[in-house]
Amino acid sequence: MKGDEKMKYPILKNQKKHILDDSNITEVLNKVKNLIGKNFEVELETDDDLVLFLNKPEVFIEDEETVGLIKELRELLEIMGEVYHV
Repeated sequence: MKGDEKMKYPILKNQKKHILDDSNITEVLNKVKNLIGKNFEVELETDDDLVLFLNKPEVFIEDEETVGLIKELRELLEIMGEVYHV
């Protein structure tokens, strides 16, 4: 872009609803699936849903083994956060 040119999005010009950017949620879920080696389907709409999912996966998933693996992964992330002072 040159100088004071602004990007224009004519499709969104009259949009009144907020557009949900779920790319972070999708990325986190994909990484969790890859790390635990399990596939599961959950519908999360907000970052709060994602936090609840990581803290209490049993709210979203019935498979006990998958729930246990997600909890173990969360515990590992907490430990790593303390080690790296994140």
